Amino acid sequence: MDYGAIEGSDTVKKRFVNFPDNINLEFKKLHSLQDGWLDGEGKAPDRKGLEWFEMMMEDYYPKNLSLPYIYPTGEGNLLLEWDIGKLDVSLEIGIIKREGELHILDLLTGKIVIRKSFILDKGHRKIMFKYTT
Repeated sequence: MDYGAIEGSDTVKKRFVNFPDNINLEFKKLHSLQDGWLDGEGKAPDRKGLEWFEMMMEDYYPKNLSLPYIYPTGEGNLLLEWDIGKLDVSLEIGIIKREGELHILDLLTGKIVIRKSFILDKGHRKIMFKYTT
């Protein structure tokens, strides 16, 4: 997803040592968003909230889990998505309130496998990603 051209995209500062450049580029794009980014609507993600989430990814993201697609939402949150076999997995992160909403849908049956909310304090961060592995 391209949410607009960003300055300096050819020289991406590598923040995540363990992640490929495309994740670093996605976070750089997210940091460059301004209010109104979505057809004149859309709240830009909070800068401090983004930094918190980047650190959480670096510290708690499981090494055995494929990297997600990361999108901004119109409300200023983040949406992470994975295609894992027959499952569609999405995780919306409220970066201000530090909460998450996980949805896992079985693509074959159309049934929701998991719908779970998390408060992303230190004790729940690993547990949240555990559901996606």
